[in-house]
Amino acid sequence: MVQDCDVRPLEILGAHPLDFDCSMKSHTDDGPWPQALAVCSTLFEADERVRSGVLETLDSVRADLRLWGPTRPLELAGRCRTAAYELSFAARAFKRRAFAAAGLAPETMTTTETFLLGSPITSNGGLTAAI
Repeated sequence: MVQDCDVRPLEILGAHPLDFDCSMKSHTDDGPWPQALAVCSTLFEADERVRSGVLETLDSVRADLRLWGPTRPLELAGRCRTAAYELSFAARAFKRRAFAAAGLAPETMTTTETFLLGSPITSNGGLTAAI
């Protein structure tokens, strides 16, 4: 999906976006796999490939998983927890640059980020230590 969007805002933040289909193929072939995945929750709900990849990631515990967005998929209840992070001054500066690169209004930027954090399920159905 990287080919369909401007990745400059992600690169400013230090992310190295991968082509979705390529990275998912690497995952099934025991090839390179990112240490972290960041996925929009609405994309999780809208695209079966993304949904399957997120669930596989949770099952295999191969990557640190973060979901953001306006929705909290019911399917992830009990498998993810919500966490809020107050951005440092440096992170705020980077975020302002990413907003500018994406053409977003700076006044819409928040200083707190809220994510769903992926955690593996233990045998008794509880959460293990948060990733």
